[in-house]
This record gives sequence, C-alpha cells and structure tokens, in this order.
Amino acid sequence: MSRVNAGYATAKDMLKLVKEVQSSVYDETGYCMEPEVRFVKPTGDVVPLDSDSLDVFGK
Repeated sequence: MSRVNAGYATAKDMLKLVKEVQSSVYDETGYCMEPEVRFVKPTGDVVPLDSDSLDVFGK
C-alpha cells in the first residue's frame, strides 16, 4: 500500500498516520511493521522516519 499526500496534510500528519497504522496492526496481529517510508524535503534531501524527523519540516 502506498500513500501520497495530494492535499494539505503536513509531514507530521503523515507520520501520525503511519504510527497509527503500525499500532493498530500490532494490536490486532502482534506483528510489528517496519516502515519503508521516505520523507523527501523540497530540497530533495531524504529524512529518516523517526520522531526527530518532524523538526526538519518545521512542524
């Protein structure tokens, strides 16, 4: 499954969604999903998916 932000969601919104899906899957199945997500800044720099990533986007 892939998701592309085609609207007004912030990086913080997208990260929250990823974490909610991970939590829900774990609660339902016991399976810990490892994300293969890449946040890309307007400059083209790739930001790793972790809680500190949000600061890079200013959100």
